[in-house]
Amino acid sequence: MATPMAFLLASLFGVTLFGLGYDLLPASWHFGWFTGFYLALGLLAVHGYRRGRFLDVFAPLLPGLVLLYLYAAASALAIEVTGISNSGDVISPGVLRPYYLACLLGGAGLGLGSVLSPHPGSDPFSRALGPEDGRFLRILWVLAPILGCLCLPWLRESFDVLHVKGYVQTAGEGRLIKQAMGSSQPLQEVFLTQVPRVLILALAVLAVVRTRNLGARLLGAGVLFLHGATLILGGQRGILAMFGAFLLAFWHYRIRPMTFPALAGVFVAGFLMTSTLSFVRVTSDPAEMVRLLGEGLRSGDTGFLAFRSSTEFAVGQNLMRLIDGLDHGQARFTHGASILTEAETYIPRILYSGRPLPMSERFLEVFYPGIREEGGGLGFFILMEGYWAFGLPGVFLSMVFFGWALDRVYLAFSRNGMTDFSAMWYGYVLYSCVFMSIRTGLLGTFKVALMVSLPFLLVKACSRLAGRPAIPTDPLPGSSR
Repeated sequence: MATPMAFLLASLFGVTLFGLGYDLLPASWHFGWFTGFYLALGLLAVHGYRRGRFLDVFAPLLPGLVLLYLYAAASALAIEVTGISNSGDVISPGVLRPYYLACLLGGAGLGLGSVLSPHPGSDPFSRALGPEDGRFLRILWVLAPILGCLCLPWLRESFDVLHVKGYVQTAGEGRLIKQAMGSSQPLQEVFLTQVPRVLILALAVLAVVRTRNLGARLLGAGVLFLHGATLILGGQRGILAMFGAFLLAFWHYRIRPMTFPALAGVFVAGFLMTSTLSFVRVTSDPAEMVRLLGEGLRSGDTGFLAFRSSTEFAVGQNLMRLIDGLDHGQARFTHGASILTEAETYIPRILYSGRPLPMSERFLEVFYPGIREEGGGLGFFILMEGYWAFGLPGVFLSMVFFGWALDRVYLAFSRNGMTDFSAMWYGYVLYSCVFMSIRTGLLGTFKVALMVSLPFLLVKACSRLAGRPAIPTDPLPGSSR
């Protein structure tokens, strides 16, 4: 199964066989039937991808396949048991067949796109600590404190562990602020909060692992602790996951490579963390959080830890709602027009006030009127854009493109080995394009990746303005690896 054509034929044969067997098996076997075929397609994809290449567990294919299955399976399990989505919609059993087919085709498309991407046998761990790492650290020592001071009013809440607002309060306030500020709110969030925060966190990590000064190490560790604690107390699952991806990528590429069992442990820990936060984030008081968790465990109320009950993984149910709506005339296939309108959303609204709504918001407009106006959202499963455009073929083709594009991004970072700079940058891109994309949609993923790349593009610009070569020759004094 080394060639893309062989993998394509095997995938299509497997999906066809699944569909034929699905109709013959009792309903109680359907989920296991789907899991078996998804596992087989995933193993074929990894086998085809690894031939002649270095198999890196943080390459997009492996976590992408795992996450797609987790979200798809959790959503399906809940419907198999209750028949009712988290939004209160009754999902008919007939919807599950095209849903399972879409998930299998999505996984197969992701695998085929990755296999199609030409890839040299490069080793992302081959780069030793060098002068370019020293250049990065010196720029951060100047840039991060300056931007931190200038943006302190907007940045303070990211590290103020003593005055953390509860998630319910911040979510409500965030919606009101978004409505009041309109098109300028995303720009403020990106340039006055996200950019300085990323640079400060990058400096904190390097202060811990790349300097010998005890004071600098303690200060860096304190900054990382304050940010992590603030996110946990505030129930900010998304930003916490991004912070974790950033730290894991740096550890994986610059400290010690992670194995697949370690990656599996990360997924389990991430699931337990997000599920627990969903249960206790009604408050920001750590003692109250511990009390709520303890009472839940003692009373046997552990439903929040059940895989199928996780609100985080329920976004696949929105694809079921879309399938049902298309079947009953509540919506129509866009035949590709939605792809063009989604591309227009890359233009900032401050420059294009009449730009169309992204597909995630159009979904709310059609199926859940009123939620968008209140600032709410339900997530947008990654397979929905392709399905809404062309049905099952659209799912497969869109995921082939997505898998190919992700692997090209990975190759751009790993071709010559990861540096401190590229490992940190890749951590944020990995979160945006893989971890976050499953529940936020396909095309919008790259827009988010561009936004999280701004701090690193700023560092590159500062390096060029300083008149130094991209890879300087001066050594890094006082560093350790």
